[in-house]
Amino acid sequence: MTTTDTVALYDLIHDCIRAEQPMVVLYATEGATDKARVLHPACLITTKTGADIVRAHDSLSGETKTFRVDRIRAAHHLTA
Repeated sequence: MTTTDTVALYDLIHDCIRAEQPMVVLYATEGATDKARVLHPACLITTKTGADIVRAHDSLSGETKTFRVDRIRAAHHLTA
């Protein structure tokens, strides 16, 4: 199921963290075209400034990165 609803998005992120499962997101990058990414989320954090971020391994870059939740345009579980 694809979601852009805020509550459903947070539920999806939490589900993927608990189950150690990847998720597919459409992520908006400032000044660039939105990109589809496969993320393996590790944790969801609220920063001191109030921004919610996901720390996740990004299959596109091969690195662990920080992703702002408000830039996730759509998301769903990655299923085989």
